Amino acid sequence: MNRMAELLSPVDRPVDPVDPPPATTRLARFARFARAARRIGTVARANWLFLIVFGLGTVGRVLTMFAYSPALLYIDSVRH
Repeated sequence: MNRMAELLSPVDRPVDPVDPPPATTRLARFARFARAARRIGTVARANWLFLIVFGLGTVGRVLTMFAYSPALLYIDSVRH
């Protein structure tokens, strides 16, 4: 803040109530993102074994979908 803005009282400062200053919005977004990242990191550290098994299952599912895609779309698939 510059010196003149510090001397003005809060009533005298020009503030747009609809649009907060962009720096404040960016800082608030970054703070929320940082809190969420810390929270996700904490949860991931607490549930690391589940996340490994879940990831392996997801990889297996994707590989199976690609491996069997020709068999799933066969000429008699419509009737089943």
